[in-house]
Order: sequence, then C-alpha cells, then structure tokens
Amino acid sequence: MTEDFSGDYISWLRSFYQLAELRSFSRAAESVGRSQSTVTYQLKKLEQRLGVELVNRRASPLELTAAGEQLYMLCQQLFRLLQQVSNQVNGGAEVCGNIVIAANYGITTYYLPPRLLEFKKLYPKVSVEVRPQPIGDLMKSYYAPDVDMLLTQQNVLPEGAQCYPLFSAEMALVTPGSWNVPISDPPRLEDFVHLPFVAFWRDYPLDGNVARVIGEAGYTLNIEQYASFFLPILMHVSLGRGVAVMDEFQARTPGFDVKVHSLSRLFERRVYALSHRPRQYLSPAVQKFIAFLLENREQVETIEKKIAFSGR
Repeated sequence: MTEDFSGDYISWLRSFYQLAELRSFSRAAESVGRSQSTVTYQLKKLEQRLGVELVNRRASPLELTAAGEQLYMLCQQLFRLLQQVSNQVNGGAEVCGNIVIAANYGITTYYLPPRLLEFKKLYPKVSVEVRPQPIGDLMKSYYAPDVDMLLTQQNVLPEGAQCYPLFSAEMALVTPGSWNVPISDPPRLEDFVHLPFVAFWRDYPLDGNVARVIGEAGYTLNIEQYASFFLPILMHVSLGRGVAVMDEFQARTPGFDVKVHSLSRLFERRVYALSHRPRQYLSPAVQKFIAFLLENREQVETIEKKIAFSGR
C-alpha cells in the first residue's frame, strides 16, 4: 500500500495545500519553490488521481470545490501530523508541536491567558493557537480535523464527547446601573423575567439550564437585543437596553455601569470543560496540555465523580 504514497503524490498534496491556503497560483508556486506551470500541472495530476475537480477554474478569485474544501481540511491535519513527527524526532525528549484550541469568549478572556503563560514556561517549544468563537461555531469546530480540543460549557457538548471538567461558575443577573429596579436578595424569577432582556445569539440565547427553569415556571422572556458575546451584552445593559443572565466572572468585568446579582439560589452553577472527539489522535503536546489543565483545575462543586485524564 505504501507505493500509493510516492514522493510525487505528497508533493502534489503540498502544492494543493499551499494553493488552498494562499488562493493564488503564483503565491503557491513561490511558497513551494516551483514554477506556476508546475503547480498547475501538479493540481491536474492530483485531480486525475482522485477523480474529482478540486478548484473552480471559472471563479475569480480562486475558489475550491466542495471536494477541494474537504481535501484542504484533510491536508491541514496531514501536514500538522507530519510536522509533529519531525518535531518529536528532531526535538529529542523535549515536547514540541502546535496546539489548536477553540473556546468561547469568556474562556479566552479570563481562564486561558494565565494558564497559557505558565504552560509556556514548562514547554517553550509548544505553540498554542486559541480561536475564540460563539457556541454555534464551537460545535462545528468540534468536528474540524485541525482543532485539537474545545473549552466551553459542558452542557452544550455533543453526546459521547471525551470530557474533562475544569471549573464551575455561578450564574448572575446583570441590570443597568441607572435602573432603580427592585431586586430581592436573593433574587426571585418574578423580579426580572418581565423585564426586557439582552441575550446571546439567536439560536442559543440563554444557558440551557437557565432557559429550562424559566420555561418550567411558565415565563416567556421579552428579548430586546441579541449580541454575539458577553462584552457587547454588558455594553447594551450599561446603556439601559435590558437585563442579562451570564456567568458571574463575566458579569463583573470592570468598566461597565451595571449591577450584578448572584442567582446561585435559582440556577445551578455552569460547568466548563475541556473536550475532544472520542478516539481522536492526541499529540504529545496536546496530552501534556490536557494534563497540565487537569492538574491545575479548580474544584468543580456540581460534579460528584471526577474524570481522570486517560491520555487517550
């Protein structure tokens, strides 16, 4: 079977990968050190080999076909693994390589930066790319071959995901600082469910547990404004557009004219977790990072059974 993967075939894939990355024949040729005509020839040979058209030659600027987009994603994974092989062999016992993390905005703003700083001190030859994304895009990234792991709310992960709880956060009600709305201590649902709401994106406006509790109580929210993540939500609340429910550590971001009320009596704590696909290949660098986060994780109060790092 190895004869199917000759040096020519790898070279064709490499040229296609650069073409897909740069979306230009001339720039791809320069990147791989070949002439433009050679890259064009290699693309034609690759298409003949695979029996599909990879590039829409009628489009300007350059576009990939559906088959081309699929091959591009596979090439991302292939060349990352080849780079990992090179790094591990040449790097000796020292852990090297790249890690790609997709995470929601709160995680990338508050949780990851100090931990990445400490991890980098331990493994200076490991580079980490963090991609902040809304929940909808995170679920797409879960299946992306170029993403090593997700960091997000545990309750939005696909069924069967390999999951390692990291920390939990209380939910909080955020109200405009200029409003004199009477809020009980502790707050009750009837204190705020009738008010206009500023919510997260339309397909996932509230935490699932929060939405369930409000729905079971028979209330329907009046959503005044949607926003993509917690910072614009806080800005809208500051301007008096409505109230919001979010993690307390996000709600207490400095610089906004808001009041924060703990909702620990009404809603369960939100659990954040690290996850990846079952049986997904984890490079040595990724395994080290997962172990590092688990060794330094905070106590998760809402989980009785801790999940130990399996290394798989």
